[in-house]
Amino acid sequence: MKTIGYLSDRITLLVLLERMVSKLLLMAKSQKLMLMNYGKNYLIDLSEKPSDI
Repeated sequence: MKTIGYLSDRITLLVLLERMVSKLLLMAKSQKLMLMNYGKNYLIDLSEKPSDI
């Protein structure tokens, strides 16, 4: 009976870890999108402004 409890503890740990990882991946994805949008806007701003050089 001990092994069953041990296994279920292991499974719950794995599930929690998987959830955390997927949350982190989602966050990273959204951050990446934000950064990409920021970069695009920055480039557009640069191209629209007349160069002072």
